[in-house]
Amino acid sequence: MAAIRFNNSMLDSLPSSVTTIDFHGDLYYRDRTILKMDNQSTSWLPDTEFWLRRLKLEMTKQPSLEPGSLREIHFGEVKVTGAEIAEILKSFPQLEILRHYQLTTGLCLLHGKDWEKTEENLPKYNLTNIDADFSHVIRCRMSPEAVLPSDALKLAVTVCPKATSVNLRYDCSTPHHIVGYLTSLTRLQELSAVCVTSGERTLLDFNDLVPILEKFGPKTLKSLELKVLEEVDPHVIAYVCPQLTRLILSGCGYVTPSTCFIYRCLTSSKRLPKLKLLFYADGDDFSWDHSLPQCFWKSVLESDIRQPNILEGIFLESPRMTVETLTYLLNENADFPNLQVFSICRASELNLSHLQSLSRAVNKLNYLRITDCEQIGIRLGARIIQMFRGAEVKIES
Repeated sequence: MAAIRFNNSMLDSLPSSVTTIDFHGDLYYRDRTILKMDNQSTSWLPDTEFWLRRLKLEMTKQPSLEPGSLREIHFGEVKVTGAEIAEILKSFPQLEILRHYQLTTGLCLLHGKDWEKTEENLPKYNLTNIDADFSHVIRCRMSPEAVLPSDALKLAVTVCPKATSVNLRYDCSTPHHIVGYLTSLTRLQELSAVCVTSGERTLLDFNDLVPILEKFGPKTLKSLELKVLEEVDPHVIAYVCPQLTRLILSGCGYVTPSTCFIYRCLTSSKRLPKLKLLFYADGDDFSWDHSLPQCFWKSVLESDIRQPNILEGIFLESPRMTVETLTYLLNENADFPNLQVFSICRASELNLSHLQSLSRAVNKLNYLRITDCEQIGIRLGARIIQMFRGAEVKIES
């Protein structure tokens, strides 16, 4: 289906009672339950993305917005240009949310020339998000179109001082220093950094994000999404970001050798005590730096009766745990009272005894999916359904 092409005239005749325009669904479904569409793909990744989104939105409160002016726009997959974003900001400067990766481009078009002269007279928006696309990639092809200037985030932070959510897209040519300006924000709750190319090592890596994590991780950062980022150190995340409720690691490369010796993993167990949603996808069958150290799994999945694990969704693709690690985590004392969804793909270490332990550890699992796990075949389906009575169970091999 072709993407919708936006036109600013759509906003000209809005009644004053409209506070939110949502082409995506993430604004409407806050604190509501999304239903799965009949034509939705059933393969593991799209299915997992649906459940991850559903759980996140069920945890998100619907704000109380007084009618009288437009406050929120989420464009989703709608095609919008930076120039159109600029016009929207002129017409609706009171916006609190404007979700589209062309947002920072629009800010640069509006204020780039003034920015070169002085910062003093720049306006201050109420926007709580900053979305920026530094990549040359358009529809999976390298485009010669100009990308954002390297100090674009400095401008965005200056005119959007209330921003608490940052969503970045970058590619292999994006320079290191573009993200450093984010440390000037007052409060950051959500950070997403997504590389839209693969196969070539990026200039920007995890080390460039560490100062941001060190500033906001201890007190305010709730959600962290890293996709196809190199040199990720899971120890830094676990030790610096104790407030995380949502962690997504997809296709990342991890620092080698592991920094376990620095963090005394053998004598200290530090986990993310508030984590509710965990998504991990390996994304690479052959790379030697795409394996997480075993201590990471213990830090986020460990539990017992005295200290239950509060995770509500666990989504794992090729986690490469050792059998010993998985057996340690899913033992007779494991306790996951809040777990609603457990979805795992390509985990040869998973066996029936692990599932038996999991069935005893949960109160009411809603959805269990096991895809391409060598020791769990369709032939075991009836036994597994009996273990997880009341849950929707899907087993594929």
